[in-house]
Amino acid sequence: MKYGFRAVDVNYRFCGARDEIKAAEVSCNVRNCAAVPRNLQPMVREIHDIRTPEAEKGKGKTKKLLNGLCLEADSQGISLLLLVSNVKRSELCTLYSRYGFIITQDDTNACVMIRNPIEVNECRTMTN
Repeated sequence: MKYGFRAVDVNYRFCGARDEIKAAEVSCNVRNCAAVPRNLQPMVREIHDIRTPEAEKGKGKTKKLLNGLCLEADSQGISLLLLVSNVKRSELCTLYSRYGFIITQDDTNACVMIRNPIEVNECRTMTN
């Protein structure tokens, strides 16, 4: 699974800083996670900075992006990790749990969720 920018469409542009991206639709970055031990880093990717503009909310585009990321990770045996901050935390944890993410660490500031790859032969129960 390659590192880098993912989007539902291609209407985006880079703005100065390496991670600063303006997107017309839902987007995120996939990156290495420094918190993971070095020997595990080739098998883990962090989903960072999922963005859903107000105009795009409720259209299913975030679900489409998440489903695509999960399918890509599954095909390569990669675990996905993400950090959920306090803003809409409960709602986001519920959404991510539909894609197989589980909470591995939870404190007053944020929670860490991880999703292990699903075998091709396993029944997929994710919500599209």
